Amino acid sequence: MQIVADNINIMNPRVARALESLDPEPVRTLARECAAGGADAVDINPGPVKKQRHRRMQLLIEAVQEAADLPLWLDSNDPELVRIGLDLCRRTPVINGFSLEPSRLENMLPLAVETGCRIVGFLLKADGHVPPTLNERLETFQELYEQSLRSGLDPEQLIVDPISVPLMWEDGSAQGQAVLETVAHLPQLAGHPVETVVGLSNLTSSSPPSRSRAVVEPAYLAMLSQAGLNRVMLDIRRREAVAAVKFRRELESGGILSWAELDAWLNPAPPK
Repeated sequence: MQIVADNINIMNPRVARALESLDPEPVRTLARECAAGGADAVDINPGPVKKQRHRRMQLLIEAVQEAADLPLWLDSNDPELVRIGLDLCRRTPVINGFSLEPSRLENMLPLAVETGCRIVGFLLKADGHVPPTLNERLETFQELYEQSLRSGLDPEQLIVDPISVPLMWEDGSAQGQAVLETVAHLPQLAGHPVETVVGLSNLTSSSPPSRSRAVVEPAYLAMLSQAGLNRVMLDIRRREAVAAVKFRRELESGGILSWAELDAWLNPAPPK
C-alpha cells in the first residue's frame, strides 16, 4: 500500500500563509516532512482561490520538487491549473480527479486521456452527492468506468476513490462498511484488478480527540488493506496510521521486525 500525504493543501494554515505571501520555504519544509515521514507521493491542493492562482500552483509544485523527490498528485477541479501542473511536473503526476459531475467529466477526464496520466475517479453521483450504500456505489462505479472507457482512457490509468465520509455522520458507520465492501467488489465488477485510494482523513474530519483518532484510523486502515486497498491518502503527522502501513509492508515482505524500528516509525527523525 502506498501513502499519499495530503498535508500540502489550502486548509493547512502553513500552506495558506505561504501562498498568501508567495513564500515557498514553508512548502519546502512541509515537503521534507512528508518525505521523512514515509510518504510515497504528495497531494497538492491550491484550493479554489482565484487570486494569482497560476502563480500559486507553480509555487507549490516547484517548492515540493525542490525539497523532495516524490511524485505529485494534482488535486484541483480547475483544468487550467491541472494543465499548468502537468507542464511543471518532473515526474508523471496523478490527476486528482474526476467524477460523473458534468464539469469534471468533460474537463478533467480528457486531460488524462491526452497525457496518459493516471487519474482518480471519485464515486460521486452526477449531482455531486455521495452514493450512501454499497449497491449505489457499485452502480456509480459502473457508470464512471463506462464513461472513462468511452473517452479512451486505458483502464490501468483509473484509480477509484469510493469516498470515505465522517464516522460521525448519521449513517457514517454504515457508509464506512460500504466503502470496505466497495473496495473488495470492484475487481470482480470490472473483470480485472482495480487501483483504489481512500482519503483516511475524511473518516475523522469531525475533529475527534487525538486519542480516538489514533485508534480509529489504524483500525480502519487495516480493514481497508484486507479489502485490497492500494493507496491511502492521509496526514503524514498521523504516526499511528503511517506505522500501520509500514508494519503491513514489512509483514508481507517477510522482513525482520524490531521494536526499535517500530518506535522509529512512530517517532521519525526530523527532516534535514
